[in-house]
Amino acid sequence: MSFEMTKSNLIVTGNAIDHGDARLQRGWFIGHFIDPAQGLRYTKEIEVKWGIHSTSEEKPIPNATEATTLTLLISGAFIVDFPELNKSAYLKRSGDYVIFAPGVMHIWKTLEDSVVLTVRWPSVNNYS
Repeated sequence: MSFEMTKSNLIVTGNAIDHGDARLQRGWFIGHFIDPAQGLRYTKEIEVKWGIHSTSEEKPIPNATEATTLTLLISGAFIVDFPELNKSAYLKRSGDYVIFAPGVMHIWKTLEDSVVLTVRWPSVNNYS
């Protein structure tokens, strides 16, 4: 299905929590994995996730993506570890962020209930 620009679809509004709530999306609400019928939310250029995480939630197995990644703390406290680099980014204050390059192995853990916005570019097929 292709997406055709018309005056009625030049603007999209919504709620990141609602749109990222599908089981397979896990918070991702913009990217290549969105149904093209959703219009501007479908793109191969960027991926955006609204992540709501409980205290001590973690991604303990290191992985890397083929995209540059920005993780921005909205609220809470969050740590992103880079085991191969022996570095950590502690996001403790709203607005704290970390950007890391494609191929950088990372894990993360919440230190308290947290909300983070994650942006990856480009939107890479077979990874969401």
